[in-house]
Order: sequence, then C-alpha cells, then structure tokens
Amino acid sequence: MLPEIRIGTDLVEVARVERLLAENPELAGQVFTERERAYCAGRPRRSGAHLAARFAAKEAVLKALGTGAAGADWTEIEVVNQVNGRPELRLHGRAAALAHRRRVRQADLSLSHVAGLATAHAVLLCSGQDRQDTTGRATT
Repeated sequence: MLPEIRIGTDLVEVARVERLLAENPELAGQVFTERERAYCAGRPRRSGAHLAARFAAKEAVLKALGTGAAGADWTEIEVVNQVNGRPELRLHGRAAALAHRRRVRQADLSLSHVAGLATAHAVLLCSGQDRQDTTGRATT
C-alpha cells in the first residue's frame, strides 16, 4: 500500500494571540505546555511571535490529522525544538492515539513569523489507511 501524505497549514496574527493571552492569562496553560511556555519566554525578542507560531502549529497538525479543534486537547500537541533549532512535534494522549489510528510514521513542522503574522505547516507521512476495528469503525 502506498504511503499517504497529509498536510495542514495555519496563519495567525501575533497581536491576536498576544491579546487573548493578556486578557485570559489562564489560557496559556490550557493551550501551551510548560516546556513550550518556557522556551518562548526565553527568546530574546518577541516571545509572543513564538507562542503564535506554536498556536498555528497545533492548528496545522489538527488539520493534517483531519479532526479540527475537537480532535485533541491543545496541550496534547507539543512543539519542541531540537538543539539546532528545528521544531519537532510530540503528541500525547488523544492526539497520539489519533496519530496511531492514522498510521503516522513521520511528522515534519515548519514555523515562521514576520510582520505581525505567524504561520505553521505540518506534513504527516502515513503508512496506509486508518486502522479499523472488527465492526469497520476506525479505532484509536
């Protein structure tokens, strides 16, 4: 069976994300993991732009998985950076179960922010059709 490529993309206004977080401080813990918040807080300039890019990445991943925002909790999709700065996707809980069901074998992310905008692209390489249970329904 041929592999399947799933792509998701998202674009957000940095100021919108910054405004949401300023108006609802508890939202940061509901959307971003502790590791994501620590990484962005440690950036010398524009930590809001880095948070916005991670927000876009979570949306892009959900789109690539084909679920929309109801597919997983925000903190179940985590963006971490490798030593060389390359973003890496880590899935937990329902997001990991969904990726297993979709037979995701590789995930790549690209993040960027410029001129008040942040964007993310997620590319998932899947090996075939979704897993099915004996009743013919997709399983997690």
